[in-house]
Amino acid sequence: MRKLNKIIVHCSDSNFGEVELVRRWHVQERHFDDIGYHFLICNGYPTAEAWKAKKKVPKYDKLIEVGRPISQIGSHAQGDNKDSIGVCLIGKNEFDLAPLYTVLVTLVDQYAIPVANVLGHYETKSGISQGKTCPNIDMALVREQLAMLLL
Repeated sequence: MRKLNKIIVHCSDSNFGEVELVRRWHVQERHFDDIGYHFLICNGYPTAEAWKAKKKVPKYDKLIEVGRPISQIGSHAQGDNKDSIGVCLIGKNEFDLAPLYTVLVTLVDQYAIPVANVLGHYETKSGISQGKTCPNIDMALVREQLAMLLL
Protein backbone atom coordinates (compact mmCIF):
# COMPACT_ATOMS: atom_id res chain seq x y z
CA MET A 1 0.00 0.00 0.00
CA ARG A 2 1.29 3.46 -0.83
CA LYS A 3 1.99 5.98 1.93
CA LEU A 4 -0.86 8.48 2.21
CA ASN A 5 -0.15 11.86 3.76
CA LYS A 6 -2.94 14.13 2.55
CA ILE A 7 -6.45 14.41 1.22
CA ILE A 8 -7.13 16.92 -1.55
CA VAL A 9 -10.68 18.17 -2.03
CA HIS A 10 -11.87 19.27 -5.47
CA CYS A 11 -15.08 20.31 -7.15
CA SER A 12 -16.13 19.20 -10.62
CA ASP A 13 -16.95 22.72 -11.81
CA SER A 14 -20.03 21.17 -13.41
CA ASN A 15 -23.59 21.28 -12.11
CA PHE A 16 -24.09 17.56 -12.74
CA GLY A 17 -22.20 14.31 -12.81
CA GLU A 18 -21.66 10.88 -11.35
CA VAL A 19 -18.66 8.57 -11.29
CA GLU A 20 -19.14 6.93 -14.71
CA LEU A 21 -19.69 10.27 -16.45
CA VAL A 22 -16.61 11.84 -14.81
CA ARG A 23 -14.64 8.69 -15.66
CA ARG A 24 -15.60 9.13 -19.33
CA TRP A 25 -14.57 12.83 -19.21
CA HIS A 26 -11.20 11.91 -17.71
CA VAL A 27 -10.48 8.95 -19.99
CA GLN A 28 -11.84 10.29 -23.28
CA GLU A 29 -11.05 14.00 -22.97
CA ARG A 30 -8.00 14.09 -20.69
CA HIS A 31 -6.63 10.69 -21.71
CA PHE A 32 -6.22 9.50 -18.11
CA ASP A 33 -6.18 5.73 -17.55
CA ASP A 34 -9.17 6.05 -15.16
CA ILE A 35 -11.12 8.66 -13.26
CA GLY A 36 -8.67 10.94 -11.49
CA TYR A 37 -10.42 10.97 -8.11
CA HIS A 38 -10.70 8.28 -5.47
CA PHE A 39 -14.12 9.47 -4.27
CA LEU A 40 -16.90 11.48 -5.85
CA ILE A 41 -19.75 13.09 -3.93
CA CYS A 42 -22.87 13.51 -6.04
CA ASN A 43 -25.34 16.38 -5.80
CA GLY A 44 -28.47 14.64 -7.10
CA TYR A 45 -28.03 15.66 -10.73
CA PRO A 46 -26.26 12.81 -12.54
CA THR A 47 -26.87 14.18 -16.05
CA ALA A 48 -27.16 17.49 -17.87
CA GLU A 49 -30.81 16.65 -18.54
CA ALA A 50 -31.57 16.23 -14.83
CA TRP A 51 -29.82 19.55 -14.10
CA LYS A 52 -31.66 21.43 -16.86
CA ALA A 53 -35.01 20.06 -15.67
CA LYS A 54 -34.04 20.80 -12.03
CA LYS A 55 -35.08 17.22 -11.18
CA LYS A 56 -32.88 15.65 -8.56
CA VAL A 57 -32.50 11.90 -8.81
CA PRO A 58 -32.83 10.74 -5.19
CA LYS A 59 -30.34 7.86 -5.46
CA TYR A 60 -27.64 10.39 -6.52
CA ASP A 61 -28.41 13.01 -3.87
CA LYS A 62 -25.47 12.99 -1.41
CA LEU A 63 -24.27 9.68 -2.88
CA ILE A 64 -20.61 8.93 -2.14
CA GLU A 65 -19.15 6.97 -5.04
CA VAL A 66 -15.82 5.19 -5.24
CA GLY A 67 -13.71 6.21 -8.20
CA ARG A 68 -10.14 5.05 -8.65
CA PRO A 69 -8.99 2.52 -6.03
CA ILE A 70 -7.06 4.17 -3.17
CA SER A 71 -4.20 1.73 -3.82
CA GLN A 72 -3.63 3.52 -7.15
CA ILE A 73 -2.08 6.96 -7.50
CA GLY A 74 -4.72 9.48 -8.54
CA SER A 75 -4.70 12.11 -11.28
CA HIS A 76 -6.14 15.12 -9.51
CA ALA A 77 -3.37 17.45 -8.27
CA GLN A 78 -0.12 17.37 -10.23
CA GLY A 79 2.85 16.98 -7.92
CA ASP A 80 0.69 15.79 -5.02
CA ASN A 81 -0.89 12.64 -6.44
CA LYS A 82 1.70 10.16 -5.17
CA ASP A 83 0.78 10.47 -1.49
CA SER A 84 -2.78 11.82 -1.57
CA ILE A 85 -6.41 10.80 -1.83
CA GLY A 86 -8.55 12.86 -4.22
CA VAL A 87 -12.14 13.65 -3.27
CA CYS A 88 -14.40 15.55 -5.67
CA LEU A 89 -17.66 17.34 -4.93
CA ILE A 90 -20.00 17.54 -7.92
CA GLY A 91 -20.94 21.18 -8.34
CA LYS A 92 -19.54 24.66 -8.81
CA ASN A 93 -20.19 26.85 -5.79
CA GLU A 94 -23.00 25.30 -3.74
CA PHE A 95 -22.47 22.06 -1.87
CA ASP A 96 -24.06 20.00 0.87
CA LEU A 97 -20.95 19.30 2.95
CA ALA A 98 -22.44 16.55 5.15
CA PRO A 99 -21.27 13.72 2.87
CA LEU A 100 -17.86 15.37 2.53
CA TYR A 101 -17.44 15.29 6.30
CA THR A 102 -18.49 11.62 6.31
CA VAL A 103 -15.74 10.81 3.80
CA LEU A 104 -13.12 12.98 5.52
CA VAL A 105 -13.76 11.59 9.01
CA THR A 106 -13.46 8.05 7.68
CA LEU A 107 -10.29 8.69 5.66
CA VAL A 108 -8.52 10.75 8.34
CA ASP A 109 -9.23 8.04 10.87
CA GLN A 110 -8.42 5.07 8.64
CA TYR A 111 -5.16 6.44 7.22
CA ALA A 112 -4.04 8.60 10.19
CA ILE A 113 -3.89 11.71 8.02
CA PRO A 114 -3.49 14.92 10.02
CA VAL A 115 -6.43 17.32 9.72
CA ALA A 116 -3.92 20.01 8.68
CA ASN A 117 -3.23 17.88 5.58
CA VAL A 118 -6.82 18.03 4.35
CA LEU A 119 -6.42 20.57 1.58
CA GLY A 120 -8.43 22.22 -1.13
CA HIS A 121 -6.92 21.96 -4.59
CA TYR A 122 -6.36 25.73 -4.45
CA GLU A 123 -3.98 25.19 -1.52
CA THR A 124 -1.68 22.78 -3.37
CA LYS A 125 1.36 23.78 -5.42
CA SER A 126 -0.36 22.91 -8.71
CA GLY A 127 -3.58 24.63 -7.66
CA ILE A 128 -1.72 27.81 -6.73
CA SER A 129 0.28 27.82 -9.98
CA GLN A 130 -2.92 27.28 -11.99
CA GLY A 131 -4.87 29.95 -10.09
CA LYS A 132 -7.42 27.40 -8.88
CA THR A 133 -10.27 28.28 -6.52
CA CYS A 134 -11.46 24.66 -6.43
CA PRO A 135 -13.29 23.40 -4.39
CA ASN A 136 -14.78 26.88 -3.89
CA ILE A 137 -15.27 26.34 -0.17
CA ASP A 138 -13.40 27.68 2.85
CA MET A 139 -10.99 24.85 3.64
CA ALA A 140 -9.87 26.44 6.92
CA LEU A 141 -13.48 26.19 8.10
CA VAL A 142 -13.71 22.61 6.78
CA ARG A 143 -10.60 21.66 8.78
CA GLU A 144 -11.98 23.39 11.88
CA GLN A 145 -15.29 21.52 11.61
CA LEU A 146 -13.50 18.27 10.83
CA ALA A 147 -11.32 18.59 13.92
CA MET A 148 -14.44 19.07 16.04
CA LEU A 149 -16.06 15.97 14.52
CA LEU A 150 -12.97 13.93 15.33
CA LEU A 151 -12.96 14.83 19.05
